[in-house]
Amino acid sequence: MKKIFGKITNIPVSGISFKNRQQKLYNVMKADSCYLTLRREPNNPYSQDAIQVLVHSTTNGKTSVFCIGYIPKNKASWMARKMDANKICRISEYKIVGKNTSDQHYGCRLTIIHEI
Repeated sequence: MKKIFGKITNIPVSGISFKNRQQKLYNVMKADSCYLTLRREPNNPYSQDAIQVLVHSTTNGKTSVFCIGYIPKNKASWMARKMDANKICRISEYKIVGKNTSDQHYGCRLTIIHEI
């Protein structure tokens, strides 16, 4: 059976200003290579539909994986159901936006491909 995919664009990552995630986003821009993945977090105390956005980056031969934030709740509710049903939901593109200044912070926008 052929799988059919949909695409949603320009999803902002939530929680980017929490803890040291601004520094982590800066590190993403400076990494030799990196890619982003999604990971369900059903035991999250704030939302059972939580989906983490993870960065897998390599700098100077050292690889690290860290969370930069979450899919917003309005998108996570239906994406979580798809992921729990073993449907494909993945990040096809990402873009770091903004500047880390006193009046503006970095952000991250995603394009998600999902199985219909």
